[in-house]
Amino acid sequence: MRVTSDDRKMINAANRLHKALDRAFSHDNCPFSMELARELEVFRDAAAHLRWSYPILCELQTVTPKERLATMFSGPLYTSELHPWPVDKRGKPLEPICQIDLTIPSQVSGLMLGDGLLQLWMDGVFGRLRLLPKYEVQLSALTPVADNVINHVWNHPKAMRLHGTNDPWLQGHCVSAVLDPVLTIPQTLVSRFDERPELSGKMLNAAFDAMESALQADSGISRGAGQFGFFGNFSNIQYDEIDCPEALLLMETGDVFSWGDCGNAQIFYEFNKEGKVKFSFDWSC
Repeated sequence: MRVTSDDRKMINAANRLHKALDRAFSHDNCPFSMELARELEVFRDAAAHLRWSYPILCELQTVTPKERLATMFSGPLYTSELHPWPVDKRGKPLEPICQIDLTIPSQVSGLMLGDGLLQLWMDGVFGRLRLLPKYEVQLSALTPVADNVINHVWNHPKAMRLHGTNDPWLQGHCVSAVLDPVLTIPQTLVSRFDERPELSGKMLNAAFDAMESALQADSGISRGAGQFGFFGNFSNIQYDEIDCPEALLLMETGDVFSWGDCGNAQIFYEFNKEGKVKFSFDWSC
């Protein structure tokens, strides 16, 4: 992992601010009013929310049967008799958004996220996730794309290439590379410094000064994952990144998908007390 001088400055400043606020809150007599304490809690949480994101590169290509078992966006996702193409209440096929071979984000992060296929399908404006265990994903069990899917026209598709037409489902956006990680800064941290609170205390003000200096000096180069990325922070639109579970997959509006007017979408993950992972999905525009 290549850590630039800007990265180090940002990480050190964020850690310093987070620790300084923790120390201030740990005093027997909290030096802040309730209103100011709530405001500073947001700064503390945002400072602790720097995240590395792994940009994903994709190519639109003809999909082979073997590639239908791999990570893919807007293509003929894996189906079988056990896991057929999902449909809505009226029997109309759902739009395929992506499937993730969980071994990839597990390997790059060191987290135990599983090794199956995580699929996302859109049912109108609602996302539907399903997790296919690895032992149930077999090339010998693969089924072809059904005629009712090939001939279907979605009214409001997320995929750019599906607007106003059907698709033969011979192509998909297959992953060609997962790049080295880039440090992503929570937008909440940046926006909060537009109205920095007035504080007493030399050490706390010094920590705020260091964080503000790092943000102002940041070149802004490669601070986002692009259209797709494993993990990382995303642009806040209808919800804030620090209020959500950890992001597993980032999807921005671009050449592949249109999430409304310059919107974005995320698949999230979180672990329960037993260490089992739970996935969820949301999008905003």
